[in-house]
Amino acid sequence: WLFLIDDISGRYKGEIIFNHYQDNARDSREFFLEIEQSGSEIKLTAYFKNSLESTSKSVSRSINITKDNFGNISIFMNYFNSGNPVIGIPEHHGTNILHVKNTKLDGSYYTDKEPQTKGLMKGKFISKKLKKSF
Repeated sequence: WLFLIDDISGRYKGEIIFNHYQDNARDSREFFLEIEQSGSEIKLTAYFKNSLESTSKSVSRSINITKDNFGNISIFMNYFNSGNPVIGIPEHHGTNILHVKNTKLDGSYYTDKEPQTKGLMKGKFISKKLKKSF
């Protein structure tokens, strides 16, 4: 009863849908989002994979979580992604805006890549156990 936000910690699996920053072609990537939450802090880490290999990882830098009068939870997260120079993904910063309802999350993101990229994210809760990797 001391905490305003429900426990949403755990591992979520999903997909991002976006236009590729180099050629604007529609693409998608599988991701795992891990939420570590205690009474005083929260950390989000997202791991991404294309059809062949793990590609990159985003780590939260600042997070704001809100809960409205209907119990809907929204996460506003600024992150840093170290990229992957081997497959041409530049390091970048970005923002995720995610909504958590029951065991599902969905939302959008945008980055500071040149040209800027943005996309949609959808996922669902799969486990309380964190792997800390894809």
